[in-house]
Amino acid sequence: KFLFKISTIAASVFSLLALKPNTVKAQGVIKHFNTEKDSAVKNTTTVFTDSINIKGVVKNEKNEPLQNVLVKMDGVGEIKTDANGQYDFGIITVKEAHNIYYTCPNYVPVVRTYNAAMGSTVMDIVMGHRDSNAVYHTAGIMIPYNFEPLEFPNLFIKKGTTLSSDAKAILHDVAYKLKLNPETNIIIQAYSRITIADQKITVKKLKEIVKYLVEKEGISEDRLSTNSEINEKKSNLVEFK
Repeated sequence: KFLFKISTIAASVFSLLALKPNTVKAQGVIKHFNTEKDSAVKNTTTVFTDSINIKGVVKNEKNEPLQNVLVKMDGVGEIKTDANGQYDFGIITVKEAHNIYYTCPNYVPVVRTYNAAMGSTVMDIVMGHRDSNAVYHTAGIMIPYNFEPLEFPNLFIKKGTTLSSDAKAILHDVAYKLKLNPETNIIIQAYSRITIADQKITVKKLKEIVKYLVEKEGISEDRLSTNSEINEKKSNLVEFK
C-alpha cells in the first residue's frame, strides 16, 4: 500500500509537470494579442498630433473666384483670399474641432467645421450673392453678414446617457439662445474615448440631447447637427457650435 501511494503521488507530479509547457504557451498567445492591441491604439491616436494644411478656393455661383474673402478659423487665425480666390492656412497643428467662417460683402456667409481626424484637406467654397435667389451654404448652416458666433456653455455627461438637472438647465440655455436667433443652426460636438463601448455611449448621448431639445424645448430638429470625435483628453465633453 505504501508503494502504491508513492506511485500515485509521483504520477500526479509528473502530470502537473507535463501540463506546464501548455500553460506557458497559452500565456505567450495572450501577450502577443495585447501587443497587437496596443499597437492599434497607438496608430489610431497619432492622427491628432500631426501638423496639417488647410486650403481651398472660394468662388461665387457663377464659378468666378472671389478676392478678399475673409476666412476666419476660430482659435487659429484669419486670412483673405487672393486674386484667384485661393486661401491657405499653411502648416498648423490642430488637435480639436474648429469652425471656419467665410465672409464677403454682398455675399451670404458660409461656415464649415473642421475636425482633427480630417488631416490636411481642401475646402472649396461657393458663396451665393445676396441679390440672387440661390442660397449656398455648407454643413446645414446659413448665417447673416457681420455674424458673431454665439457662445454656448459646455456640457459634461460622465455616466451613461441620463441627462441630469444641471445638463437640462444648460440645454434650456442653449434652446433660449436659439429661439432668440432663429436663423442660427448649431453643431453638437461630443468627444469619446477610443473604445468601441465608449463611442457607442457618446452616440447615444447625442441622440438624447437632440431628443430633449426637440421634444422638451421646441427646437426644430433640422437646426441641429451632431458630430462625434475620439479625443481621450476631452471625453465626456459636449460642445455647441
